[in-house]
Amino acid sequence: MTMDRIALPYGEVWVACDDEDNVMSAAVWMLPSVAAPASVLHEISSAQAMLEGSRHNASVEAEACVARMRPISPHYYLGAVGTRHDRQRLGLGTAVLTPILNRADRENQSVFLETSAPENVPFYAGLGFIAISETDIPDGGPHVWAMLRERPPLA
Repeated sequence: MTMDRIALPYGEVWVACDDEDNVMSAAVWMLPSVAAPASVLHEISSAQAMLEGSRHNASVEAEACVARMRPISPHYYLGAVGTRHDRQRLGLGTAVLTPILNRADRENQSVFLETSAPENVPFYAGLGFIAISETDIPDGGPHVWAMLRERPPLA
């Protein structure tokens, strides 16, 4: 739902596939120059609430917590990235992240993400991100790191 209503029309999705075109890794990016219209966000909100069921209020609260950590200036936003478990540590995650990281550098743009997996923090640090904030999501939610990859210095 989110992929076809938000990420594909208003962002970019990068994938790494095997020889049979099976997706092994994917990254979902939101762009600094494009925002999903409020009407689209409103359209998917009821479907999201239905999917989240009894956890919907917790999801809304978690989103509010992480939203406070996001930069207000335009930036590339990594909404999600994932690699099949049996294909991790082969460079596929880096492969789906690098095109946008390179573009951000060329455009002198910052890149932002959140992660709740402690093992991801050093991975992202290796790509130039620094943890700028962290928080615990209320009611037993995860610990979340906000990470920023600053604009490169102008030459």
